[in-house]
Amino acid sequence: MQAHKPNYYFSRYLTSLRRFLPSEIIGEHFPGILAVTDGIPWPMVSVFGFEWRLEEDKRGADFLFAANIATGGRDILAGRHPLVCIEIGEIQPEWQAISAFCRHWADPQSALFNGADDVWFEFDINAAAEHRLGPSFFFGPRVGLGDPENSIQRTSLILQEGLSALLYGGTPKGVKLAIDQLLEGLPSHARVFQAGLMLSRPGSPLRICLDNLRPDEIAACANRLRGTDMAGLVAKYIERLQPYVLFIKPSFDVGPNASSRIGLECYCTVPQRPSGPDVWAPLLDHLVADGLCIASRRDVLMNLKPLIRAADCQPEWPQESSTALEALVRRERGVSMQLHHIKLTVDSTHAASAKAYIALQKVWLN
Repeated sequence: MQAHKPNYYFSRYLTSLRRFLPSEIIGEHFPGILAVTDGIPWPMVSVFGFEWRLEEDKRGADFLFAANIATGGRDILAGRHPLVCIEIGEIQPEWQAISAFCRHWADPQSALFNGADDVWFEFDINAAAEHRLGPSFFFGPRVGLGDPENSIQRTSLILQEGLSALLYGGTPKGVKLAIDQLLEGLPSHARVFQAGLMLSRPGSPLRICLDNLRPDEIAACANRLRGTDMAGLVAKYIERLQPYVLFIKPSFDVGPNASSRIGLECYCTVPQRPSGPDVWAPLLDHLVADGLCIASRRDVLMNLKPLIRAADCQPEWPQESSTALEALVRRERGVSMQLHHIKLTVDSTHAASAKAYIALQKVWLN
């Protein structure tokens, strides 16, 4: 990918932030992170962060970032922004699929135009850097199942159109059936908040992440999709997690190639709102006691730097100045950093693994 205007790329900001990011999380991955963000316009990015395995000693984390309509991400990615253009490389089929999705997303005649809020790019840094692979790609459907008038059908249409764009015009029949079966069995107050594909893995299943479900409803969904054994296992983990979390969001793979794994995203605070490490301490201590988190990794998460000021990043922080930004540039800028959620993945072997998702977000300080 190559970008034109603005002159400041995501990779330059990451370079300025580097010394404030825990070395245990960055490991040897930083060159790869710079490689996948070079040419990405900084203004397009809404949130970025790291996916970090908690039960192993290996240093380094995978990288992810999001763009949305408000940041201009939709128009930039579709090649329709008046000031910013990203050229998608012809060699990487993953980016070609993303480009096709974004053209649909920017088309007022598409169900995606009013039906998707944001998009997420998740990079397996080792594989992306070594083999020039593109990211896994997720989008956030806007329709909640509690909305009136055919909300299930509209959600299904959004998911199928997004998947069809990513797969160059064809949604496998088994996947369409699996989507409908998942949606039709959900309570009316549930919603799909993310859906996507591991684009660098041909034949990978569609992953659907659900929100606004009670613990018993999560177990019931697991029973319907994965059977009684997996439902019992999920219920066991949820029961053990409940004293430490505010809410849990499950994720399922659907379609012919779906695995039996079920993800349980655990939140101890409302996302995008500042939270101190004490909020997460009981859950992290529980995971350490359960053997799902190394104590040293808990300590890193408990000591994340909550605010990185642009002034502290000089001289590497790019000097932004333009007519449009003059008033804003006078304000102090920075990046907040906090633990966003922890995901437990449960599989049919009765094993579980845990990952932490660390979120960084641009902030104006005055």
